[in-house]
Amino acid sequence: MPGWTLTLTVLVLSASLGLLANRQMRRPYEARWLKLAPWTGIQFVAIFVFIVMLAHLLTLATGKHFGRGY
Repeated sequence: MPGWTLTLTVLVLSASLGLLANRQMRRPYEARWLKLAPWTGIQFVAIFVFIVMLAHLLTLATGKHFGRGY
């Protein structure tokens, strides 16, 4: 189970990648450059990872696990 350091690192990296993808999507189209990356998909993956890491950070802070109680 990842600790605080790994969770915060992945959280910051996913937020940065999501912001970069958002910035790249908003750039005006230039016909001379090829579109090399699917920025919409990258942004959705970054948002998903951000939400998962945020939930994991919450479980680390409270000590209670999300989901079903086994």
